[in-house]
Amino acid sequence: MLVAERDRQSRGSAPRSRRFVGYPQRLDLASYDEAVERYARAVAPRAVAVYRGGAVRFPGLSDIDLLVVVDERPAWDNEQYFSPHVRLPNRFHALFHHRPHFVPISCLDTLEHTTFAYRPRRESRRRDGAAFTFDRRLIAGRDVLPKTWPALGDAWYVCSLLESFVTAKARFDRLRSAQTCDVVRLASMASTFRYPLRQLDERDGTSFAPAYCAIVDRARAELLEPRGEREAAAKVMYALHAATLSGFERAIARIVDASPDEDVAAAARDVLAGRRDALGLDGSYLAARRAAMLRYFEALCGLRLSGLAVFVRGPYRSEVSVHRQPRWEGRAASAFLALSDAFAATGLASAPSLPDLDL
Repeated sequence: MLVAERDRQSRGSAPRSRRFVGYPQRLDLASYDEAVERYARAVAPRAVAVYRGGAVRFPGLSDIDLLVVVDERPAWDNEQYFSPHVRLPNRFHALFHHRPHFVPISCLDTLEHTTFAYRPRRESRRRDGAAFTFDRRLIAGRDVLPKTWPALGDAWYVCSLLESFVTAKARFDRLRSAQTCDVVRLASMASTFRYPLRQLDERDGTSFAPAYCAIVDRARAELLEPRGEREAAAKVMYALHAATLSGFERAIARIVDASPDEDVAAAARDVLAGRRDALGLDGSYLAARRAAMLRYFEALCGLRLSGLAVFVRGPYRSEVSVHRQPRWEGRAASAFLALSDAFAATGLASAPSLPDLDL
């Protein structure tokens, strides 16, 4: 037992053989605004609304968070049409650590089950005034999101915490198993984890998030300093995230009532699938949530769009349908869009339009 516990704790620190690679470079803050503006303009013909969330506090490490409300047209090239890596020049690609979140206009009500509906139970603003919410700002289109959301009950918190744990553990396990550690990716994971940690604080009355956020932000600042101790900052961030995730796992184990030798992530997936009960989880809420989620993914498939879902997909990969675009179709769409965008950039009125293929 002691050996197993010691081995488990040893995984919380970076092995001596681990190499940290992919260190960030400070970027121009204005490039973020330009990328958002250019993306919104490119997708405006098919987007009902484009919202931006978050703040760029560490240009070079911060990324762009977008929520795109899409119309009901199942265009064959939607996958590429809404991709910032297809529609924007290469110099903007590093600003998007992930694709925008997409929600069909017919599924706006499903957002109440996601983190986009999160509002803190009590004041949770840091000293710099930034909030732990998707502080939406309309960039293009019309404002179609609800002004208010239903009050978040304990069941909402349980589902959000379980999803966050399953996803965070899978991502960190992949990073930990590699011989090299991409620092930008590590910083993104560590920074993102502040949100479920804050939700755990609210649910259980703890206060883990403030100290965690302070250390992560100090490490991110050090990584962007021209003469900063970047390797030391990366190691601190790695060890902090590993240790905090381990503590988070123990909290999740209590929620799902996992036995000492049980796979906590598997137990969490069973709860989300309705195969297992969890502390504080209302069965009727879970059923309504699953119905909304399935309807949402079905709508995305109908639009021939996958991208980044508003529901965390990891725990449900065997349960939801996801659009799979043929490779040749994606290549054709990318080529057509690149040609069309190149003509548009010259100001020519005769820019070619994409064919409306019935595939």
